[in-house]
Amino acid sequence: MSPSLDIYGLTLHKNFEIINHFIDHYVNRVASEDRCDEELMIEPLDGIIDEHLDSYEWEPAISLTHIVERGLSQPPRAFAVYLKAQQAEFDGIIICFTSDN
Repeated sequence: MSPSLDIYGLTLHKNFEIINHFIDHYVNRVASEDRCDEELMIEPLDGIIDEHLDSYEWEPAISLTHIVERGLSQPPRAFAVYLKAQQAEFDGIIICFTSDN
């Protein structure tokens, strides 16, 4: 098994243009756009998560475009989405939205 490397990139400018620039460079958009029956596991507004994860909210992911729109909506909500990488040397790409904007 090859080693795994996590790289975290933060942006001061959280907007559709910046996120799409990242996606265009790293994500296989064709393979990642249609999310079929996938759902987003979204942190509750109060940020309190119980040990059984029952406090998370679930909603349809629909598409990558929808996910980015959801991540930019207000109030900010925390969730992550796992995407197919554009380059074969990467196992995958994760985009996370945080509740602290």
